[in-house]
Amino acid sequence: MPNNNQHILGLATNSSFQIPSINIKIETSNFCLWRTIIISALETFDLESFILHPNPSPKTITVTQADVEPTIEANPAYLLWKKRDRRNVTAMFSSG
Repeated sequence: MPNNNQHILGLATNSSFQIPSINIKIETSNFCLWRTIIISALETFDLESFILHPNPSPKTITVTQADVEPTIEANPAYLLWKKRDRRNVTAMFSSG
């Protein structure tokens, strides 16, 4: 049976990404332990840059000049950035 976190995050399309089960709730008394576990999980999947060194989002649209009429399209780099950002936020909220 699939992990609920995987279902919530829509990770069925990317089977190489598995959210670890983090069963520790963040509290004042265990922040250091919680932080260590979260950073370790993020580093495992090369996602720590989203939390520790966030990148600004790319432009939302791209404009290309084809002949006379410009074409406006969604920027694929932005769509990927947004998907990763939302996945990370959801994972953080569901961790504790």
